[in-house]
Amino acid sequence: MNRFAALAAALALVLSGVAIGALGAVLLLERSRRPAPPPPPPAAAPFTREMELRLDLTAEQRARIQEVLDESRREADAIRRELRPRLESHLEATRARIAALLTPEQRVKFEELVQEDRRRAERSFLEGPPPPRPGPPGPPGDDRPPRDDRPPPDDRPTR
Repeated sequence: MNRFAALAAALALVLSGVAIGALGAVLLLERSRRPAPPPPPPAAAPFTREMELRLDLTAEQRARIQEVLDESRREADAIRRELRPRLESHLEATRARIAALLTPEQRVKFEELVQEDRRRAERSFLEGPPPPRPGPPGPPGDDRPPRDDRPPPDDRPTR
């Protein structure tokens, strides 16, 4: 009787794991089909702050420059929305071609990588690049923020 109870418990555990996994997959797919919320308005970019500091702008100039930047941001958002379906279609075709070259075990891992990449790309595509990390700046002339998925250059392990 104990052996039967152990088998029944193990079977119930496996079946509940499958059910939870399937539910999670359905919810994830449903969430990815919904349009993403609009990105929050970005804080003043480093270049904008530098313009204000170095050019000694008047209040009127700051206001008019902000209007230009706001209009440019709206246009850039429209371009992103226009290009997104074409880009997604292209990326999906590329992923399918790669998956066709992999073993079934590799495909499972590849799909995990694709999902991670989609989450990163979604954030970057809709919200723009991540904000710069606090800390010392990069090399002179390099005002790009470090990528959010890598440590800053001085924190990288050496080989």
